[in-house]
Amino acid sequence: MRVAVSIVCAVLGVTLSACGDDDPEDQCRKLFSALCTKISKCVAESSGLPESELRSECLEEASICEGAEDVRGDVDACIDSVNSTSCDELVPGRDDGDYEVSTPDECMADA
Repeated sequence: MRVAVSIVCAVLGVTLSACGDDDPEDQCRKLFSALCTKISKCVAESSGLPESELRSECLEEASICEGAEDVRGDVDACIDSVNSTSCDELVPGRDDGDYEVSTPDECMADA
């Protein structure tokens, strides 16, 4: 489902703009995978679509991470926050098919 992919790309666009010890491409893929997992779960709960299909389709777009040169912010803190945020908080418009993501503060990097 392209909605999950679009959401993840939007979140990554904010975050990919502090340096860490890991390779930026690896950090990006780690974050992308975590977001795909959580958002696919949330979308599946409200849409009835298979979570595994949503996640697979989302992960097909991980090429956005190729060539990443820098990742700002704390990727692990962002992932922890995404994982601990409820679907109603993370994707508040699920009831009407509007899957806009409310990005946790921990995922927002200073430019």
